[in-house]
Amino acid sequence: MKYLALCLLCKNEENYIQDWLDYHHYGIGVGSFLIYNNESTDHTLERITKWKNKHPECEVFTFNIPGCPVQKLAYERCIEAFKESYTWIGFIDTDEYIVTRNGILLEKVLKKYEGYSALCLHWLIFGANGHTHYSPKPDVERFTMREDKVNPHIKSIVNPREVKRYLTPHKFTTKGLSVDERRVPLGQHESTPEGGTAKIIWVNHYATRSRDECIKRRSSIRRADTGELRNALEFFNTHDHNDVQDLRAFSIWKGSVSR
Repeated sequence: MKYLALCLLCKNEENYIQDWLDYHHYGIGVGSFLIYNNESTDHTLERITKWKNKHPECEVFTFNIPGCPVQKLAYERCIEAFKESYTWIGFIDTDEYIVTRNGILLEKVLKKYEGYSALCLHWLIFGANGHTHYSPKPDVERFTMREDKVNPHIKSIVNPREVKRYLTPHKFTTKGLSVDERRVPLGQHESTPEGGTAKIIWVNHYATRSRDECIKRRSSIRRADTGELRNALEFFNTHDHNDVQDLRAFSIWKGSVSR
């Protein structure tokens, strides 16, 4: 059995997919990726395939099932297909980057949580840093300003054999305890009412990217979990937090590039 994989459902992510793969592979040591390509019409699949040619532990699946919620179907399929293949499977999106304290390898962090069914990672929400347009630099380099508090919502890294059912894109119902980095049980909740912490392991959520990127994406792509379109400008204004500087993910990226 292999130790760890990240599962990704993606659609039209040609500008972001390689940086996302490079960061998690070279930055925090993720070896395996399970990617479900959801009807991409740009060059996403070509870029994944090119990356896969050098990294055979990246598996790509065509996931062109009409209707919603496709995220639920993809995650359930992943759990069923790979529950005996990996000790842990993490579920995040391309605008989310897992960050570990001091850039410790993700597998090393997970070793400390092997007695639990899932490790739930809190969000840190990053804003647009004043950027209005797309540029080809990685998200972790372009966006280094964030909200000054830990967001109570989580994303999950699960023991797939312990999963009972999909609950939301954030959370699964598990046989045993799903805990945050403090080993606080979350029960059936996808957020912690009392807030969370981001001292050991967390997720940088680049919720907006630049203003134009946010409006373009939120105006054209439906949510993978509900199929809804959101008010793009309202979403941008709500999530454009630029209160404090946080360079930790960028430091991991720079370190991985220099190796």
